[in-house]
Amino acid sequence: MDARAKALTKSSTSEVEQYFFHKRSLSIDPYEFWRNNVNSSKYPFLKRLAIKYISVPATSAESG
Repeated sequence: MDARAKALTKSSTSEVEQYFFHKRSLSIDPYEFWRNNVNSSKYPFLKRLAIKYISVPATSAESG
């Protein structure tokens, strides 16, 4: 693994750890949490993941 990849992995891991220790309210809307500028600047990597996965449209398929 090159130096850039190691640095990215370390910063992402640190960001995830900080997020887990962040006190969150269970009543807050996930969209509001990630739209909040403070949270989005504290967790830029996680914000990108949240935008990608929270915004997935619901789908259904007829079961066989």
